[in-house]
Amino acid sequence: VAYREGLGKATPSPITPEMERVKRNQEQISSVLYKEHMAKGTPTPLTPEMERAKRNQENISSVLYSDSFRKQVQGKAAYVLDTPEMRRVRETQKHISTVKYHEDFEKSKGSFTPVVTDPITERVKKNMQDFSDISYRGIQRRVVEMERKRVDQDQENLTG
Repeated sequence: VAYREGLGKATPSPITPEMERVKRNQEQISSVLYKEHMAKGTPTPLTPEMERAKRNQENISSVLYSDSFRKQVQGKAAYVLDTPEMRRVRETQKHISTVKYHEDFEKSKGSFTPVVTDPITERVKKNMQDFSDISYRGIQRRVVEMERKRVDQDQENLTG
């Protein structure tokens, strides 16, 4: 009775359907009630032989599990599911790549690709330019005409 002196006054609350549901759940969860409904059995002593057999079963189980996993996965490529979402992402990536390619092309259009120049390349380039100038200006024709006149004059001087 002495322990009740420290208690305060409280108002009892009525039992609601929610409280009854929680109480039933608590009873079902309780391990005490679970064990009460179990049938009585005879405990067997855990002998060293039983412990060894149990360890062997666990080892065999893990070996079989890892072996089957290894056989299924090892040496095979990982498959990517071909879902509509993956197809959409692939198409989007293709479009982005095409857009970037064309953007880079438009930026570099009109510019030239730098080439390493060496003396041989410079000489060939100059010769090509000279040949182009000669044929454009007609210098070659004049040279040929002057050469022909000189040959004609040489022949006249010899015969003359």
